[in-house]
Amino acid sequence: MNMDMTVEMAAVEARGNWRKFDSFSWWGGDDEWVRDDVGIVYTSNRDSGLLDLSNASVIAAALDPYVGIWCQAESHNHWACGHIDGYAILVVTYVPEWDLEVITPAFAVWFDLQQQMDSYPVLDSEDYASRELDALWENLKQELTHVLRNHEELKNVELADSLISDVIAWLDMNNPGALENCDDQGGYASEEQLVGALTGMGLFNTRCEYCGQLVRYRNPAELPFWWCDNSWQNIRAEHLSTCEWASTRGNKIA
Repeated sequence: MNMDMTVEMAAVEARGNWRKFDSFSWWGGDDEWVRDDVGIVYTSNRDSGLLDLSNASVIAAALDPYVGIWCQAESHNHWACGHIDGYAILVVTYVPEWDLEVITPAFAVWFDLQQQMDSYPVLDSEDYASRELDALWENLKQELTHVLRNHEELKNVELADSLISDVIAWLDMNNPGALENCDDQGGYASEEQLVGALTGMGLFNTRCEYCGQLVRYRNPAELPFWWCDNSWQNIRAEHLSTCEWASTRGNKIA
């Protein structure tokens, strides 16, 4: 929406806008709202990111006092993006005492929120940050479930809330990029990054890929190369002296 646009200009564009929608049919709702002084606005759809969902929740709260009076919630379907949610808003109403049409409170609120988003896209920073954290938590929980299930060395590690918190804390200190919001769907650390975190936390043990000795991985930056559990400073020399595979084929160890 143009920042120079007035609410009156926006009202002209919005009223009856649904009649201009391409290949649009409106049925199954209250016929009271199917009229030319009503405009349809959308706030989110099936594929909406966290920001759109956050803003949609703020808009919903702001319009809630007017639902059933000046607006009603709508959920429509589209072949490309599934359901699309928004509102049918009565844009103007006729006041007999004044013999003129005036902007309805619902449309005035909608217009004001659109102007706010044009100035700054986040209507409620606290709500948006909370959604980012919730999404990060669920994404990590899902990926950690996969990691714990697919690595025998981690079979005794319990997927508790404390583990997720510890992983987030470790990544925040050592690999913060793994926590960055991705495509506005929340942070999503990869299996490799999570293995690095669990290793750095001292939870990951595996077998040396050369000699089969039980090892504890020491340096997450070197994933996925594994060394025997010796002193990290002298790891190569000690590995060559203790691992039969390495002692006979040491030239193949980088």
